[in-house]
Amino acid sequence: MSIYDYFLEFSRVPAVPIVGYPILRLLNLTTRKCLLEDPRAHAELIQKTCQILEMDACLPLLDLTVEAELLGALVEFPEYDAPRIVRRLDIDQVRKINNLGRTLLMVEAIKRASTSCKKPLGSYVTGPFTTLCQVLGIEHVMLHLARRSERIFSTLDLITDICIKHARDLVEAGANFLIVAEPTSSLLSRDLFEAFSKPYLEILCKEVEADIILHICGRAGHLLRNIAELKITGVSIDQNIPLEEASAELPENMLIFGNYNPVNLLFKNPEEIKFDVLKMLEPVIHDKRVVASTGCDVPSTAPIENIKAFIQASKSMPRPD
Repeated sequence: MSIYDYFLEFSRVPAVPIVGYPILRLLNLTTRKCLLEDPRAHAELIQKTCQILEMDACLPLLDLTVEAELLGALVEFPEYDAPRIVRRLDIDQVRKINNLGRTLLMVEAIKRASTSCKKPLGSYVTGPFTTLCQVLGIEHVMLHLARRSERIFSTLDLITDICIKHARDLVEAGANFLIVAEPTSSLLSRDLFEAFSKPYLEILCKEVEADIILHICGRAGHLLRNIAELKITGVSIDQNIPLEEASAELPENMLIFGNYNPVNLLFKNPEEIKFDVLKMLEPVIHDKRVVASTGCDVPSTAPIENIKAFIQASKSMPRPD
């Protein structure tokens, strides 16, 4: 069954927040343990996160540095937060290093999780343009775009090949769907998106046989029509795009994941969160394509009871017959 058909069968709103790091402390694990040392620990985290929070699909830790590291970027691992780039490269330094880096660990974690997860299992791939910005830094990328540097195109070709290989390996390992994270593309105009992001997403989607959800947080409302032309299974958006706007703009065969502000899960109480979620979903309760999610990764210090409140409130919304 496709992930599209799976979610459409629900008689209530499904709930799949982008979450993982808040569960690390609960299981006495760390980011380094899961992403750098022990794929068995990561697989356990994936399964336990889904079970503890009662999510409708399983997800690993969101790590947007895996592909950038393969190109030579230096990565730092905080104890309980997502890895981050601490040394970027000049465009002339970018090249594929001679090993598979942490992609092997992620693939092994997905392989192990696929045998224990009772719900569909997703995995992340960083999109080509966002990987480019991770490697070079946004400011340098924008300078190259303004100059229409030929080197940008060859670098994006190299990055796309890496993304395709990683995506295929994740699917072969047991991932039922992929979330391609392209948050930095929201900074592009429609013309720049058409030139420097969309063509590489199209290649990725064509070359990988999988259900693909495009995650593009930020002020990306101006790109909805461009995104609607991609051959993907769904789109994940944040609070900058109202769900009803996405519902009107995107084709009927695209799922819509969104779009609760994850920062609210840090500072609001469960009752406030439940109120927010019902208000968020009410305008699109008629649309069976909507999957309640967060607009981005849930902060590692978000209280578990707040995340549960988000999920329970989402699940309490029945879909019309």
